[in-house]
Amino acid sequence: EQLQRLRDELDGYEPASPGLMWRFFGSKAEERKRIKGLYMYGPVGVGKTMLMDLFFNAAAVARKQRVHFNSFMLNVHDRIHQFKKHLPRRKSKEKVHTYDPITPVARDIAAQSHLLCFDEFQVADIADAMILKRLFTELFNCGVVIVATSNRKPEDLYKNGLQRSNFIPFIRILQQYCSVLQLDCGIDYRQAILATAGQIYISPNTPEANQKLLDVFEDLAQEQ
Repeated sequence: EQLQRLRDELDGYEPASPGLMWRFFGSKAEERKRIKGLYMYGPVGVGKTMLMDLFFNAAAVARKQRVHFNSFMLNVHDRIHQFKKHLPRRKSKEKVHTYDPITPVARDIAAQSHLLCFDEFQVADIADAMILKRLFTELFNCGVVIVATSNRKPEDLYKNGLQRSNFIPFIRILQQYCSVLQLDCGIDYRQAILATAGQIYISPNTPEANQKLLDVFEDLAQEQ
C-alpha cells in the first residue's frame, strides 16, 4: 500500500531546483510538496528486495537508479577522491580555504537520479558513517526520493560503531524524509520451496546433484 502510494506520487516526478531564497529561508510550500521516501526493514527472506524491485520497475520516473548500498557508497568515495584530485594545487605554504567535496558530489548524484533505490542499507564503515548526514541532507534538499531495504531498523544502524554519536543526526534526517515500514511475516520465502523438496544443501558435486539443483531452480522460476 505504501509503495503504491509512493508510486502514484512519483508519476512523472522531477524535483524543483532549490533556489537561493529556499536555501537561506526555506519554503513551507516546498515542504508541503515534498515526497517522502520509504525505508523497509525486516529479517532476511521476507520479500523486501522483491517488493522494491517491483516498485522500481513500475515507478514512472525518468531518472532513477537501483543499486546495492555498499556499491553506492564505494562510488561516492571514488567521486570524492576524483573531486579532490582536480582541486587547484597549493602554490605556497600559506593556509588555504578547504573545500567540502560532499555538496558538489551529492548535487551531481541528484542531477543523475531523482529516485534512488538502495538494497541492503547497512552502515559498518566509519568512513561511510561520518559523511552520511551531509550527503543525504544535500540529496534530500535537491529533491531526491529514497527507497531502501535493510535488515535493521533505523535506530540500529551503525550500532556500537566508533564515534556513533556523530552518526545519530543522520538517523533523524532519514526518519524525517522517509516513512519507516517493518516487514516481518515470519516466513523465509527463500527456503520455502527448498524445505518442501526435503533438502537445503545438495552435496556432493555430482551429475545427479546438478540435475537436482536444476529441478529446484525451475520450480523457483515457475513461482516467479
